[in-house]
Amino acid sequence: MNSMLTHKLLKGIAYLSFVSGALVFVGAFIFMPNVYSSARGGLVFLAFAALLSGIISSAMFLFCAKLIEQNEERREQNEKLLKLLSNIDDRSRKWELQNHE
Repeated sequence: MNSMLTHKLLKGIAYLSFVSGALVFVGAFIFMPNVYSSARGGLVFLAFAALLSGIISSAMFLFCAKLIEQNEERREQNEKLLKLLSNIDDRSRKWELQNHE
């Protein structure tokens, strides 16, 4: 259950990261007319950098969330296989005990 909470938390952070980058990008162009012409190039660069940062961090968090989800699925499969193997082991022990008698 703890890994699912972490999975949801990472997905939420990813979406917030993308939205914050997009908001900085949009905000930079909203305030563009109020900035002196010599600083506009820097503002455009920072706007694109914020958007790119949001996209990259969002992708990173989504990738980590996907890895956690896959790990949880594998853990569940391993538990099922372990139960199956323990049942097979119990049956083989019973069979050996019956054959020794």
